Amino acid sequence: MTIRDRLEKIRFFNIKPDFSSLKTDEKVALTHCVQAAQIITDIYLKQVCSANPNFTEKEWNGWLNTHPEDRERFENNYTVIKRRKNGLVAMPYSEQYKDQLTDASHQLLIASANLPNGALRSFLQLRAEAFSSNNYFESDMAWVDTDGNPFEVTIGPYETYFDSLLGLKASFEAFVALPDKDATAALAKFAPAVPDFDAMLSQEFNFRPKGAAIPLEVVADVMRGGEAGFGNMFVAYNLPNDRRVHDLKGSKKVFSRTMMEAKFSTIALPIAERILPADVAVRCVFGNRLLFVLGHELAHGLGPSKVGVGNREIPFEVALKDLHSSLEEAKADMLGARLLNYFRKLNMLDDETLMGTLSTEIVAYFQGWKHGFTEAHAQGSLIEYNWLKTENALRYNNATHKYDIDPERCIDAMSRLSTEFLNLQTSGDYERTKAFMEHWGSVPSELPPIIKSLADVPTAVSPIWDLSGLK
Repeated sequence: MTIRDRLEKIRFFNIKPDFSSLKTDEKVALTHCVQAAQIITDIYLKQVCSANPNFTEKEWNGWLNTHPEDRERFENNYTVIKRRKNGLVAMPYSEQYKDQLTDASHQLLIASANLPNGALRSFLQLRAEAFSSNNYFESDMAWVDTDGNPFEVTIGPYETYFDSLLGLKASFEAFVALPDKDATAALAKFAPAVPDFDAMLSQEFNFRPKGAAIPLEVVADVMRGGEAGFGNMFVAYNLPNDRRVHDLKGSKKVFSRTMMEAKFSTIALPIAERILPADVAVRCVFGNRLLFVLGHELAHGLGPSKVGVGNREIPFEVALKDLHSSLEEAKADMLGARLLNYFRKLNMLDDETLMGTLSTEIVAYFQGWKHGFTEAHAQGSLIEYNWLKTENALRYNNATHKYDIDPERCIDAMSRLSTEFLNLQTSGDYERTKAFMEHWGSVPSELPPIIKSLADVPTAVSPIWDLSGLK
């Protein structure tokens, strides 16, 4: 496929944020955060250009076996592994990208000086310090306390999807957005029920429940930088990824209504009309998709997060390496569905709404597979799809070319699959996890023709930013 062909599969849309809710000083602060986000893009592009490591996993393991004193630095999410003379060294991001991080830090400090004392100002100051110290813990803790007012800023090294060798090294990204207070209030009503659900999981999987903070925000995009501004752009995220923060305080969930609505109306709805019976497709509405994504993001912060290896506890991503991202995304899908069913048992959702959320997730599988089957979310979706088919919860009708969904079988199968995923994570057994994922993650013969039949449906949406309102 040529570049022109790929571009024709993308639907570009304009975003002109409404800054009328901001005071003059707040607009100035936001402007400097946007400038910092642009600098983050420069760092990310440097990461992309040097993405292929000049060492192998065998060499990595051999070096750490010989130099165990280097393990902590090598497994740190915020270091670059470089070859020096006849060995390997871990260089902190603060040194590798010093010039750009100094500039970004400067912009964040100017932004903070234009804000009153409060959570956002504290976060920006601490994140500016983190760019030079390479220690993100305190600023991650502070970010969880922010509530999207007067605006949302997420900036720094976060996701590890791009590290295909070990799944450890974080990519830089930035996101600046304005709060959607009504939509936030509509989702926030579910948060009080989540700690009890996590407590039940703690009994089943023998871990200490997470911190009680479950802040969440629905926002409207202003600007994306770094990894957040390229490729298959996120619709939501649960951060920080530092499990110490989860244990002590919790994590924050941010939902981009802008991107979610654009993807849903442009890509998901046309797919739903093709692959679902009419009486099921009618339940595939934006509100139901938002609820499934809510469950997914909440589930990222639930359940155990570490595995015992010898006399130390290590995060799942260290034990499971390149398998972790796909497994974690699939776990969040299935555990999220289990959480939504828990909400139903509490009469917070009705049967029809739960059925609607499930239909949007089946559609999301095909939406993701239009990019291929190798990305972390897509690989996880294959495992889920094959599991649901085997459990007779999802059936493809060759006569109608539609998928029949049995909602109760679906919920039961998803719940049991979430247990499988959690058991794999807590085992920390790389080879066992790899065997499971290979067994369930194959591409069944019916999928390529179905994906081909959706060729006229756009593959992606991409924003064109109009920030003239900041001038």
